[in-house]
Amino acid sequence: MNHDHDHLENTLRDVLVSTLELGVPRDTVPARGLLDTLGLDSVSCVRFLLAVEREFDIEIGDEDLTPQLVDDLAVLADYVRARTSTANTG
Repeated sequence: MNHDHDHLENTLRDVLVSTLELGVPRDTVPARGLLDTLGLDSVSCVRFLLAVEREFDIEIGDEDLTPQLVDDLAVLADYVRARTSTANTG
C-alpha cells in the first residue's frame, strides 16, 4: 500500500467519524468490516456516502452502491481515486 492510498483512507476515516459523529478516534476505525464493527445501518451508509461525494466532488452512481463500497475503506478509496481521475481528465 502506498502513501497516497493511506492518506485517502485516513481522509475517508475522518469523513466517516465526523459525518456520523461516532465519537471515536480516527485510528480506531478499521479498514474492513465497517458495517458490523461500527453497526452502520442503511441511513448511516447513505449519510457517509453523501459526505464522501461532497468531500471529493464526485457522484457515486446508483449502480455502484454495494455493501462492499461502504464496508471496506480500500474498496472505497479505489473507487474515489477512479472517480476523481475521471473527473480530472474528462
